[in-house]
Amino acid sequence: MGRLKEIIKSIKTNVWNNRIDKNQEIYNKYLESIGISLGKNVLFVKPSSNCVDTSAPYLISIGDNVCISKGLTLFVHDYSAFIERKITGEVLGGVGGVRIGNNVQIGADVTILMDTEIQDNVIIAAGAVCKGKLESGFVYGGVPAKKIQSVNDFVNKRRNDQLIQAVNLTLAYYNKYKKFPDEKEFYPFHLFPFFLKVENWPESFWKGFGQRLSKEEIQNFYKNYEPKFQSYDGFLKYVEEKYVK
Repeated sequence: MGRLKEIIKSIKTNVWNNRIDKNQEIYNKYLESIGISLGKNVLFVKPSSNCVDTSAPYLISIGDNVCISKGLTLFVHDYSAFIERKITGEVLGGVGGVRIGNNVQIGADVTILMDTEIQDNVIIAAGAVCKGKLESGFVYGGVPAKKIQSVNDFVNKRRNDQLIQAVNLTLAYYNKYKKFPDEKEFYPFHLFPFFLKVENWPESFWKGFGQRLSKEEIQNFYKNYEPKFQSYDGFLKYVEEKYVK
């Protein structure tokens, strides 16, 4: 009988995981129903991979426009008393809140410990372990998470890296298949501004989570923007002349 219960429980878990991964709004509503505060436009990329401590859900708050990649682990308590009581005989509890601000990107497999505040406009690198106050406007990474650079410096670096990333993608494809990729190969990686005006950007781009939220700002930024190359063929010609022997 016990084995049957385990099988039934496993089936229910798999069904639930499949549902929340396909429709993460179900997961958001579940978190709110148990007492976690969620702002607007909170995205969990793969909810079934998360491990969120629900022992005191009212201690957790997440702001607006937050994107959380797979594998989040979040704690509002610890169990170090397991060791302490053996040493001194004391029973010492540990509990504390987690607050995530607005406009935050949390990378894959990040751990957030109790007594942590992540302020607005923060990027957290994959695999980081967060504790304490993570100040607004910085990129954090490491174990424990520390400031890597300002968000502004990060944006500037990403901006300067765009062309070489597009070139490297093209060359990798060319070396593998002995031909140049179709321009659609660039769509998932958002490298098409080099050769497409904003009015010609793929519709698939605008359907993405972040793009839907920021469409007006994006269009405003690019309204007077002239691509470095007048067409995709122009970009390929540049790659061929400069990099292909």
